Amino acid sequence: MANETRGATGTDKGGAAAELSPELEYLMPPKKSFCAMLCGDCDPNLEMKKAMNQEESLKVNKWLNIVRGLRIVTILTGGALSPPFYYARGRFAALVQKIRERIYYDQHVMAGEDPAGGSDANSRLVGRGGTKAKKGRKIRLNGFSRPLNELQRATWFLYPFILAGFYVLCLPVLDFPLAVGFGALYFILHSISAWSAYLVSAIDPADPNLSTTRSYILKVKFGMDDQAIAYAKDFVGVYELDARVQKAAHAAANTRIPLETEDADMKHCKVGCKGDDGRNLKTSKLSRHCRHCDKCVHLFDHHCPWLNNCVGSGNYRYFVTVVSSTLFFTIIQLGLSLYMVRNYFDGSVSDDFRALVTRVLYLPHEAYIALVILYCVVLLPVVCLIFQLFHFHLTIMRLQTTTYDFMIDTSNNYANKRKDEKRKAAASKGKQRAKSPVPKGGQKAGG
Repeated sequence: MANETRGATGTDKGGAAAELSPELEYLMPPKKSFCAMLCGDCDPNLEMKKAMNQEESLKVNKWLNIVRGLRIVTILTGGALSPPFYYARGRFAALVQKIRERIYYDQHVMAGEDPAGGSDANSRLVGRGGTKAKKGRKIRLNGFSRPLNELQRATWFLYPFILAGFYVLCLPVLDFPLAVGFGALYFILHSISAWSAYLVSAIDPADPNLSTTRSYILKVKFGMDDQAIAYAKDFVGVYELDARVQKAAHAAANTRIPLETEDADMKHCKVGCKGDDGRNLKTSKLSRHCRHCDKCVHLFDHHCPWLNNCVGSGNYRYFVTVVSSTLFFTIIQLGLSLYMVRNYFDGSVSDDFRALVTRVLYLPHEAYIALVILYCVVLLPVVCLIFQLFHFHLTIMRLQTTTYDFMIDTSNNYANKRKDEKRKAAASKGKQRAKSPVPKGGQKAGG
């Protein structure tokens, strides 16, 4: 039986991989990109459509239309609305996965065909991007893994809000040469910022000694729990499963993150990272364990709540690109907004400027200047905070350290300084006592 299963679902003697049956295709990661799937291949297959009830069909069609619409809007805006698109895509994928779990459970487990022999009626498969929720912590794959951070969600709304202020309030009232120059520069900067932010969130910065382990690939990257792994072994085939694991491990080992193999450059993670043998995993000495993602990150800098991912050697350069490009285009927008306020209240050009605003934007000039001042109030603290962050990372790059190590060293230096001050104060107090004259009758009895 095992040989028949391997021959039917694994690889044949000629080396050609056999196709998986449609109802079992969801056990493994999809082979096509989501952008290609949106062209028409992402609809649920025929078997799934027949098994769905009316409520599930309505939900699938609704989210599918939302995803397709946001994809078109994202392309037209040059990536400005990419976060809502990725959020809707994740919701759609989670919905389809949940329906597939329900269909598989009804067709196989309830019929007594549980290949893993499990009797737990609550055993379900889980989606990609993380393991099933357990008591305690959960290893997260990247910034798009659940749970999402509240600051990350706030960024998805704040970023388009800032862009709308430039394209609606500033750009239309500029002279043509200035509009072309500033518009092109602003578009390039915010496109670089959006793409770099996506890379920071999408890249898995885990230590390669962890990301190449079989358990990490199956449970975190493929999103499979023990029950799903048992299904895959029996239906998909052990050889096919091992081939996909080896391919993922090879891709993780060929990233820019260095893979340490010498014992002198490695240490055991005593926090929670486990190897395939269940023991504490040996990682690089430069790796640190992130308590938010519950994994070791090579050259751990910090965990960014705005992007909901760890920043390490695998994505640090993209993080610096996000900070610098965001700083520059927000400075441009703040400067142009202040320029609009100056033109509005300048007596020599105020009348012409107010007439231009009413003619171009079809908006009362009082409402226009109120919106511009509102954007100035929002942009001023944003620019100051981003500039402080940009200056700080320039400093730690000059010092060739990380944010984590810099904070630890600063804390240790402050603690050592306080200990030295207390020691010096105690020594000086002892010297003063030794120099002070002994009062009469103050000698000890029998002395």
